[in-house]
Formats: sequence, structure tokens, C-alpha cells
Amino acid sequence: MPYVVAATVAVGLLCFIDLVLTVGVIRRLREHTQLLAQGAGAPIPFKDMTLPVGASPPPYSALTIDGRHVSLSAQRGPTVVGFFMPGCDACEEEIPEYLRYAAELPDGQADVWAFVIADEDDEAAEVKAQQLATGARVIRETDKGPATAAFAVRAFPAFCVVSEDRAVTATAGRVADLPKPSGGPADNRRHATTGL
Repeated sequence: MPYVVAATVAVGLLCFIDLVLTVGVIRRLREHTQLLAQGAGAPIPFKDMTLPVGASPPPYSALTIDGRHVSLSAQRGPTVVGFFMPGCDACEEEIPEYLRYAAELPDGQADVWAFVIADEDDEAAEVKAQQLATGARVIRETDKGPATAAFAVRAFPAFCVVSEDRAVTATAGRVADLPKPSGGPADNRRHATTGL
């Protein structure tokens, strides 16, 4: 009988310790849930995902999907650059935001470029390119293309604002984290003059 009492006390003690640990875990989970909820609107950390602010991409020029020549060295104002990849859920979510951002730029304030990164025969990339062409100059490129190398893009979507002297002034992983445009909406962003 004393063994049964000792075993019952030991099991009871183990259950009590387990209960205390479970309450501690639940308390920590609640704290983490609150921290995650508070951080939901915070900017996505974007360090080292593109060229850092202050860096300058090397001279870059390309042909848009409609055959127009674009060049960073010929820009007379800031250029907003976005990198998108088909099949990327975050890219899908940011395309309408990018087009809205482009439409909100005051006429003549900046040129807007959109790079669609995919293989040449990718049909989904063509759909994305046409969607982006409604508000940006669209350039198709492969994953290891010159633009992704020039801007050191390591994640998608990626956004940069480049000044007329070719220095990166802002980078972001979400359009909402780009500097807010000032002034009225543009009439037609993709036909802005590039100085060519």
C-alpha cells in the first residue's frame, strides 16, 4: 500500500509540474500573438534585398515591351523601379498597389518602370507585363538579367526609387513603404519623357 500512495503522489506532482509549464507556454503564446498583431502594419525589413539607399546602380538601358528605349543615365527626374515575378503571391498583391502608386505621382515627377522577371516563353509573365503596362514602362527580363544584377535584387517584389543622379533614395519590399507621392495624380505615367 505505501508504494501505491508514493506512486500516486509522484504522478500528482508530475501532473502539477506539467500544468505549470503548460500555463507558461500559453502565456508566452499570448504575448507572441500580441506582438505579431502590433507588428502587422510595420514595414517589412528590407535590408540587403536590393542596392542600399545611397548606392548607384551601374548605367542601365533596355527596351520596353512596346519597343521604347529606357535608360537610367538619360532620366531627367526620379525613377520608380519595381521588380515582379509571376507565381509570387506577394508580387500579385503588390501589382495593383504599384499601379495605384504610379497613378498618384504628379505628372512629370517621376518615370515608373516595372521589370517582369521570367523566362521568355512564360505566359503568366506576359499577362503580368500587360497588366503592369497600364501604368508603367514594362521590361521583361530573365532571373539573372542585367537589371536584377544592376539593382542587386535578391527577393521579389522589390521596389527602388532612383534619383536623377542615379542614387537609390528609397527601397522597399512593399509599395506602402515607398515615400508617399506629393501633388496630384498623373495623367499617363508610362509616357513620361526620358530624355531620349
